[in-house]
Amino acid sequence: MKKIIAFLLIVILCLPSCAGIGDNLPKNESVSDNTAEAAPETHQIAENEKRVGNFAFSFTTEKTEYLPGETIHIYATVTNVSGEDHVYTGSSSAFMADIVMYWKNESGGELNYDPIPWAEDTIPWAEDHRLHTIKNETSRTTLYQFRIPDDVKTGYYDISLSYNGEVALWDNVILISPKYQQSDLMVYCGEVTIHPIEFFLSSSERLEDGSYIESDGLGISELFDDPDADLSVVPELIVGNKDIIQPLLHSHVSIESIDIYNKRLEKLAVSMTNIEALSDIEGGEYYIVITEKRHTDIKQLISRYQSVFKLIKEFPDGSVFSYVDVTSVYKEGVPGVVTSGFKNTEKTELEIINIHEASQRAIAEVTVEYNYVDVKYDPISGVWQVLFAQRNIPGGDQTVYLDSNGVTLLIVYGE
Repeated sequence: MKKIIAFLLIVILCLPSCAGIGDNLPKNESVSDNTAEAAPETHQIAENEKRVGNFAFSFTTEKTEYLPGETIHIYATVTNVSGEDHVYTGSSSAFMADIVMYWKNESGGELNYDPIPWAEDTIPWAEDHRLHTIKNETSRTTLYQFRIPDDVKTGYYDISLSYNGEVALWDNVILISPKYQQSDLMVYCGEVTIHPIEFFLSSSERLEDGSYIESDGLGISELFDDPDADLSVVPELIVGNKDIIQPLLHSHVSIESIDIYNKRLEKLAVSMTNIEALSDIEGGEYYIVITEKRHTDIKQLISRYQSVFKLIKEFPDGSVFSYVDVTSVYKEGVPGVVTSGFKNTEKTELEIINIHEASQRAIAEVTVEYNYVDVKYDPISGVWQVLFAQRNIPGGDQTVYLDSNGVTLLIVYGE
């Protein structure tokens, strides 16, 4: 179930620079019917109209459902329906509806005050304070537009239009949907709980005549095979050395498999069916793909989804070192320290991301006999330390230091 946090989007945007929409009016003149063009026919999908007191309000949008990052265009109209000319003080360009978007929370309408970014081409209010008139039945349509923030809270939004203290409110007229659907599965560690994002993989529905309807989706490949995919939308779970990862499953959900991908989206050989086993994974960053099966007894429908989250597992204390401390001791000129003449001088095609890749790269520099390899990592400097030695034989070891691109930075020989 989606967890929604109360969120208010407020924008009071005046865009008279838009072609044909809300042009500035001459001062000391009445507002006329042709001061702004009506909203185009292509913007009539969500047309609404309400009369409140002396004014009628209406708005249209190009659609009713948006994604984070999209731009909303709303044509808002205010009309004098008082039956008489309306006299007011201020700029004649100020006859336009103010617009506010409200996000409704789960408890039913409590509001917070977080503003939507203003459009770039807003104009300051005019400083003219002489009397003006708005004739009866005169309207003005204004285009309001703004980009939806990428981190916007999703859900249904209300819209209110107001002028001269009179407010018209429409409930649940705009839906901002998440870019990717959240999974029913929850994964938690300590006090942190996340919902992976999910992708449809397949379904099988049994009909009354005994036949089946089969459907297939792209699954995780919808994300991993998309060259324009934004992996920053994948929720992260940061796990310490002693933390336990646990799932929360609904009764109709079961886990088929758990696959592990590295940062390059390469599938690792290891696979499991127990989420708790992820606690034992070695330090590093991974994408965890969970294949789930969901059962619906009423329709005899079985659906399969693949959910993904990013696992950041801290390196064990014994696997971490400080390259700054190393270079403060092992400097050029110190016996056993080599700072040049290396074989690994060109960057690897791909970033070194695990212990195995680091040790295989460092082997090119080895000049001693060894039967033991120990690898440590400095996450701050992004440097790998690879020790080659013989067990139970003091001295004669060699330590190679590589950056994440596989370039040898330093070699230290033991006495």
